[in-house]
Amino acid sequence: MSKPVYGKNAVQSRNVDKISSYIWALAIGFIVFLVWAPFQVGLFNGQQIDFEKPVYQSSLLSSLLLLVWVGLYFTKFRLEGQRDMLAVASLLLPATYALSLIGAASHYMAMNLLFVQSMYVAVFIIALYLLQQKQLNVVIQNAILAIAYFIVGFGLLNWLGSWKFAGGLVGWFSNTVRGDKYLDAVMTDSNGLRLTSIFQYANTYAAFLMAFLFVAVFALVRSKKWYGMLTHSFMLVPIIVSLLLTLSRGDLLCCR
Repeated sequence: MSKPVYGKNAVQSRNVDKISSYIWALAIGFIVFLVWAPFQVGLFNGQQIDFEKPVYQSSLLSSLLLLVWVGLYFTKFRLEGQRDMLAVASLLLPATYALSLIGAASHYMAMNLLFVQSMYVAVFIIALYLLQQKQLNVVIQNAILAIAYFIVGFGLLNWLGSWKFAGGLVGWFSNTVRGDKYLDAVMTDSNGLRLTSIFQYANTYAAFLMAFLFVAVFALVRSKKWYGMLTHSFMLVPIIVSLLLTLSRGDLLCCR
């Protein structure tokens, strides 16, 4: 590609140095967490006992991963670059929820939100530093896309009646599978059947699909390999079909 005529030229900021085995271990643990977490009822904060256990487990696991990150990166943390400042600034998010505990109408619900926000920040900080390594950046990007595509396929399997096969794929690590069937992968309301996949709410799944529709298009445009172009272009069809099956009025409006 030719260099842009106007504006600043992009500066290569990703580290290409050799990656230690410890950082690789952290990256693998991070990817395993990203695989495990979505199939725990989508980590839905539903204010019910069935939904709370996965939230507590994921908060604990993300905290452990963050402790590993601290052990690996504390010598490199200088508060000099934008990345370090951004990591510190992200801590303000759970801090504000911690302050809300002082006058919370429900201390119990406020604590749950604090756990959720702390998990978000832990995942953000770990990804922020892992993605600066070019090789890890590619691996994690592909892993996230693969997980998203699997979630789309998982939802369609349930919609087409292959719920037992779909439940068997994730039942060995997900407590959401009961009687070989994933809980509410297809929900029913006054509008009829609505596809929800791993989520417990069709509109949430629709927002997820809309986000990864744009991601898939972007990956298709950026892909230079034929198999990458084939995969991303193929997945556009089930993503759009799944969007229609959610019966989400907001996303149907966007599709028009």
